[in-house]
Amino acid sequence: MNRGWTVILAAVVVAVFAGCAGASAAITETPEYRKSLALRWLGQHSGAPWAYKALGFAEFDLGHYEAAAEAFRSALRSAPEDANALAGLGYSYMELQRPQKALTVFRRLHQVAPERTDYATLGYIHRLLERPAEAAAHYRRAIAADPDNPDLWNGLAYSYNDLERYGDAVAAFRRAMAMDPGAGDHKSLGYALLNQGKPGEAAAVFREGIAVQGGGAPLYRGLGASLLEADRPLKAAGAFRKAIAAAPQEASYYNDLGNASSMAGRPAEAAQAFAEAHELDPGVVSYNSYGYALSATDRPRKAIWAFRQQIRRDPTDAEPYNGLGYAYAALDRPERALQAFQKAVTLAPGRKSYDGLGYGYRQIGHFDLAVEAYRRALSYAPESPETLFNLALAHLQAGRRSQAEALARRLQSLDMEKAAELRGIISP
Repeated sequence: MNRGWTVILAAVVVAVFAGCAGASAAITETPEYRKSLALRWLGQHSGAPWAYKALGFAEFDLGHYEAAAEAFRSALRSAPEDANALAGLGYSYMELQRPQKALTVFRRLHQVAPERTDYATLGYIHRLLERPAEAAAHYRRAIAADPDNPDLWNGLAYSYNDLERYGDAVAAFRRAMAMDPGAGDHKSLGYALLNQGKPGEAAAVFREGIAVQGGGAPLYRGLGASLLEADRPLKAAGAFRKAIAAAPQEASYYNDLGNASSMAGRPAEAAQAFAEAHELDPGVVSYNSYGYALSATDRPRKAIWAFRQQIRRDPTDAEPYNGLGYAYAALDRPERALQAFQKAVTLAPGRKSYDGLGYGYRQIGHFDLAVEAYRRALSYAPESPETLFNLALAHLQAGRRSQAEALARRLQSLDMEKAAELRGIISP
């Protein structure tokens, strides 16, 4: 069809559809919608690439991304190197969450019109496709052309985070924040600092974010994680409580509170927090910590339930078997306790599992086997005060007082409190 006549016809068709306002509600929702109908008619009847392109952009503006993609594909059948149609198709695929298809189209656009290459979008696509090295390279190209764009620096920072280049990520996040404090991602910067092993700096960043944004559950959670990493569990618990107050249905925050309370030596509060987490989402619960909190509050049967939940989740995890051993021992079921400790040793031989095995043997009166187990534990951690203390008890129970006294002297230089406790047991 002649281009001039097509233009005239376009105006006629748009006018015709606009005049049908009273005829059909289906085609007169908005002027934009009538325009898309007109352009669709033109595209189907004229076959002109420009018409399909116009239809594609109209559909895109209306949020009809599938229809937009189809229109751009129709335009490209007749004009396969049309840069505008390629760009429109690429962005349509992005809105449709089809990054691999978008990448193919944008690569073609780069070949056809290198000056139209959108390196920022290419960086984002590669991040979606879990290709952080390529993402970082594209963001650097974008920054070279637009160095004062904080969004590009944030994108580069996310890519460095994905690459575990946390120092570079911190520098990029700070660069974005210096350009525009409103564009600063305090949460991501804080976690990058945590991953660098800088919990104090991370806590300061999370606090700044809380001040700037007026709170926010994710920022309080990050603050709690920083304080926990800095060995300040009581302060961490306070931060997690604020996260819960802001998002009371988020199960992971209750689990965080449970872990912090456990570390703070408050097992009852920990058990309550873990129970809340389990009620909301069992998938996030640290059942090992839950089980130990229950054991510490004299609820061994419930603790056994918690440890078994973890075993169902991961049968190769040795820790719940250790916990089971102590819980069964508290219920005066030494044979079941020993079986659990033996399973823990089988799954993960180490100081903690052999310590548990020694305890299991002591429960059934096999003190020489307990001594052997504790010695195996010390081969992994020769200066463990806990294991030295337990080994001394096994010797004492086996009637070897002098060996227990020798261990008490050895313990004196490692843990004076435990040494004093042990001497009190040897000579009450």
